[in-house]
Amino acid sequence: MNPPLESSLHVEPYVHHEVAGWLLFLCVILTVVAPAFEISNIFKTLIPLFMRVHGRRIIAFLAIDIAIRGGLAAYTCVAGVKLWLVKRGAVGFAKQCLILRLIGGAAIFAAWAVLVGPSKAVSYDRIVADLIVAPLFQVLIWYSYLATSVRVSETFSDG
Repeated sequence: MNPPLESSLHVEPYVHHEVAGWLLFLCVILTVVAPAFEISNIFKTLIPLFMRVHGRRIIAFLAIDIAIRGGLAAYTCVAGVKLWLVKRGAVGFAKQCLILRLIGGAAIFAAWAVLVGPSKAVSYDRIVADLIVAPLFQVLIWYSYLATSVRVSETFSDG
């Protein structure tokens, strides 16, 4: 004899996970602030510069810079939305996004060092500070938050 259909189905009750506090702040940064900053930088600085310069090396560098920043903006926005909507795997995706931000900054620095190099206007120190050091501190703070936060672990059971 077959058991009744209701007893053979196991349905998990819906549990509402609230995104609040620092987690909400991180979601806003990832979804809105960071992508808006990158897109603004692309359209206000990089594209106008791209249109004015004539050297192949600087054009190649700017194309690489625009592509990396645009990709990071999109990836960051997706990471923020996944966290905000409490999607499975969102925390891991956000951690990957943070690591990719460091890799992207290092790639832009490498392209700059190889294709353009320092000048009177832009030194290695300034580029390293902008592309490596500042993002490193941000990544360390937010990665450790995602890894150790009680709110994050209670909101996301899959880490």
